[in-house]
Amino acid sequence: MAGGGLRFGYYLGIYQALCDTGRRPDLVIGNCGGAMATALLLEALSDSSETSRQSLITVMNSRLPYESIGSITDKRSDGYGQYLMPALKRWCGYQLSHLLNRPIRHTHLTDKLIGNLTHHAIGHVDGETHTPCWRFDEPTSKPSATHALILASQLNRIHAHHQWQGLLWTSNPLLWQALEELTPTNIMARYSPLICADYHLTNLPLSVMVRASITDMYYLPPLCHDDHCLMGGVIDLTPIELACQLADVVYAEPKSPFGRVLAEPAIHHVFGFSPNARLQDVHDYMANNPQIRHLDTKDYRRVRPLFDKKPNLRQGRILAYHHDFTTFVQITAEQFAYGYDVGLRCDE
Repeated sequence: MAGGGLRFGYYLGIYQALCDTGRRPDLVIGNCGGAMATALLLEALSDSSETSRQSLITVMNSRLPYESIGSITDKRSDGYGQYLMPALKRWCGYQLSHLLNRPIRHTHLTDKLIGNLTHHAIGHVDGETHTPCWRFDEPTSKPSATHALILASQLNRIHAHHQWQGLLWTSNPLLWQALEELTPTNIMARYSPLICADYHLTNLPLSVMVRASITDMYYLPPLCHDDHCLMGGVIDLTPIELACQLADVVYAEPKSPFGRVLAEPAIHHVFGFSPNARLQDVHDYMANNPQIRHLDTKDYRRVRPLFDKKPNLRQGRILAYHHDFTTFVQITAEQFAYGYDVGLRCDE
């Protein structure tokens, strides 16, 4: 469950289709929007070791995701100048480096860049301080047919410099032990000196981990929790190598390219690597690995998102438009149905 954005509900449809066709996943890996879907799956599993279609739909249509998504809003006091000019500078610098055939190579993170992750973010979570206002219950300790692994990142200070480190959170103590023994290497360190080569296993609260994982730079500010600066799973949106280390069969979707105007320059600016170059490597890896079953979600944009972002030229802002609860339920049903069809079409 990597990414998905505001259409992450289709992951739950995929999961249920795999269950209904005798291919129930033992483990789901979630990051970014997929972390929210993973938390909802754990919520559905809290009363039973297995989910049913109805239990997943009930959780998706509850007030929990509606109020969680509804708390994400725009900064109505800020105009375009707050974030448009910095975005334009990132784009120009990135384009110039390619024109000159001199790729920008970041070797350290500045305090100014870290501060701007909050200052230049176009949105925020209402009522949030150092603890997310979301209330996902911690997973139960009883046996479950499916376990979860969620990815995010944190900022570490190494000597005089900052460096990003991947975070791994799991609902399964046995998987925690296996990860400790496996000591997986974060392959993203090959792409950028700003990223640590090792993961950190964390027991952060589930709500904190989900909020951290969905953080996209310059969309939502980082979460500051217990003196740690937590960022999103976009540090490695498709951790396909990790998935193949942990499983014999992996169901994964080839992701769409990152936007070249906003997303690619922003990720390169913060994490120090080209996300589209990394994505091409992921697609090559998937094409040549017999462990992987491909989920075809290339037309996922035909499904409505859970809320809309629209520029308001008169006010000079990008505004978030949330749906009422009835419309929200209709959209989650569309997302679930789309994902279910994708799961059914995925051949062994």
